[in-house]
Amino acid sequence: MSACVVLSQFAALAARAESMEKKLSARKIRPTQDQLDQFCEYRDKLRMTLSKLDAEVTSLVQPDEEAIKLLNRIRSGQNSLATISVAFSRNLILIFSGPKDSSLDSEQVTANKKHTRTRCLKLRSQHPHVILKWAQALPPSTWKSRGMTDNAFDYLLKTLEADRLESVLPKVHYMLQSLGEEEPLDTCDAFKSFVSEILNTTTAIETTTPADGEKQTHVTTTPDNALMKLIETTEIDYKGSSMPTSKLPLLIDRLPAAIKSSEQWKWERKIFLENIGMLEANMVDRTDCLNFFVPKDRNHDISITLTVGHEVGLEVIGEVEAIDV
Repeated sequence: MSACVVLSQFAALAARAESMEKKLSARKIRPTQDQLDQFCEYRDKLRMTLSKLDAEVTSLVQPDEEAIKLLNRIRSGQNSLATISVAFSRNLILIFSGPKDSSLDSEQVTANKKHTRTRCLKLRSQHPHVILKWAQALPPSTWKSRGMTDNAFDYLLKTLEADRLESVLPKVHYMLQSLGEEEPLDTCDAFKSFVSEILNTTTAIETTTPADGEKQTHVTTTPDNALMKLIETTEIDYKGSSMPTSKLPLLIDRLPAAIKSSEQWKWERKIFLENIGMLEANMVDRTDCLNFFVPKDRNHDISITLTVGHEVGLEVIGEVEAIDV
């Protein structure tokens, strides 16, 4: 039974109760003793039922355990390097640009994108620190249209609205500046204001993980040092291309395991399992380990990129005999 039907019945019940109160207060009825006894009996039943209804409605408006877990994840994840993944950039692009419509979209997809666009508008209206926390903690598939219920989404925004940051990882500042120089956010004034606010109100601090018995230390990092550290962690060791066509079946066969070995995949599965209770019933587990780039010109090929684990990825490269370039 849908919430609309139950709400309609609840409203009708409240209206009938109000009507009954007016009839009794008018004192125009003359019940017999037996009828008075029945009035008392039904009153007691109604009192008990109303008490249960009150408890159920109170429980209904309270956040469930999964929503609280997700809230804790958002609040605790702002300074964890593991949370700053490719999903961070996708989140910000989605929040500030919204989903892209296509003439090939079905009615359901169009409706979902409209719903997601509404959520993007709500997120953009939040304080920049809240937007940043959100973008760092959740993959897009978790919070888009059917990724979570409206109740959970609104609860998270309402609870997070007063949260603020004092520091972020240097990588965050660098990524924000880089995104602001690239399409589609390079022409987005709202994103420029967002980046400016983050840069002006947060300090870039590198957090070191303490060994047993040691205290956690924080090192303030200059922009130049932050850039060098980011280059060290993202620098390409080598590139591969060109493989024998006979190895294509082997590549296709090995890809699922390679994708599932990636840190991105493991992070997504952890979030999905922890918050499965707050997802809609027909919501399936999704991954952002694949990206599809579809050019407007239909004479050009579609590009599909994959995210795979480092060790397994190296094994696959060797097995398919890709050539270093």
